[in-house]
Amino acid sequence: LPDLRMVIVTDSRQPGMLHVEDVMQAGESRHHKELMDLHSKLSFDEPINIQFTSGTTGSPKAACLSHHNIVNNAYFMGLRIGYERRPQVRVCVPVPMYHCFGSVLGGMCMAVHGITLVFPSTGYNSQANLEAIQSE
Repeated sequence: LPDLRMVIVTDSRQPGMLHVEDVMQAGESRHHKELMDLHSKLSFDEPINIQFTSGTTGSPKAACLSHHNIVNNAYFMGLRIGYERRPQVRVCVPVPMYHCFGSVLGGMCMAVHGITLVFPSTGYNSQANLEAIQSE
């Protein structure tokens, strides 16, 4: 990962990495005020993501997803899959982050359940996917 500049961990502190608590403490009072101002303007049911569908059940369309929808989907999918019972879960994410699997079941499950994401390649590569599954 030649472009990787920083790793932020949420569990145990690791050499060369920042812990999320340190990141939160580094914020200045103006950052907190900006966050609170933004928080007062947003609602959980506002759209945050537009997923474009391929039209497998009809015509292609754009579906608006809300904050609440994405967080709840990630939370309940993670519970259903059993992430809370397996603390060292690794999920192979062979799809782009703009894909629903990549953004919700990948990115949001990582944030909500603390799972590890494995990106096997910069673009879809079935051989890299199989190698990542076997090695991880």
